[in-house]
Amino acid sequence: QSIEDEEVIGRYSKTPKDYTGQRTAKAIVDYAIAEIPSFVHVISNDYKIRKALTMDEFFAKENETVSKVVLFTNKDQTTPLYKALSCEFHNRLIFGEVKEKESAIVEKFGIKGFPKLFVVPTSSNEAIEFKEYPESVAEHSNNLEILRKVKKKFHEQSTIDKKLSLRFFWFNALSKESKKLIKDFKLSDMFPNLMILNPNRKVYRPHIGPFDEEGIEKFLNDIAKGRGSSYEYNFDVSMEEKIEKKVEKKDEK
Repeated sequence: QSIEDEEVIGRYSKTPKDYTGQRTAKAIVDYAIAEIPSFVHVISNDYKIRKALTMDEFFAKENETVSKVVLFTNKDQTTPLYKALSCEFHNRLIFGEVKEKESAIVEKFGIKGFPKLFVVPTSSNEAIEFKEYPESVAEHSNNLEILRKVKKKFHEQSTIDKKLSLRFFWFNALSKESKKLIKDFKLSDMFPNLMILNPNRKVYRPHIGPFDEEGIEKFLNDIAKGRGSSYEYNFDVSMEEKIEKKVEKKDEK
């Protein structure tokens, strides 16, 4: 737990905090994520929302001495990544968040899709939209290459050890179908993410650790050798929402 120094802005002291939850990877990760402080301001026209700021009030904060960051999102809760960024750049940038339901603000800024991230630097009154730069594309390609190398290595080993026979799938985490899987299995929304699924035993296990060849290989080898814990699930795995159809019974004459 980090506590800000009352005398020196930006300086933090760290104090340990007891963890009394379950000793499982998922429980510990969920606890740690929940402990991330947030310096993100909620931007809304609804006066009933506690501590919410209007867009004008948000841009008036610190006048023109600090640059502003605004995220337009369709998520109900502030993501761990955005909260972490607000901590990392605390007192250097001011972070705001606009939910999709704020239709008046969304329409005013011409937002057509989510998420959208804008930065308003102190030297300008114009908002700069963050777009996917070549670096992001390169990182995505690198992640796929990591999976290809791991897949090839395990495919070669599976001819000797059948326990290492695995199938790999890559999903676009921003698609509606993938979001359903993330929700059903209560996975982290920090990407890239990896999960192993055994449909015969009805168990799954999320990957906790670095997304690199060494980290993924260790994760898969631990599973093959029965090390670590998996989690049970009792639902049918599907990427489509089930639509219940009402069947009308005709009265017998």
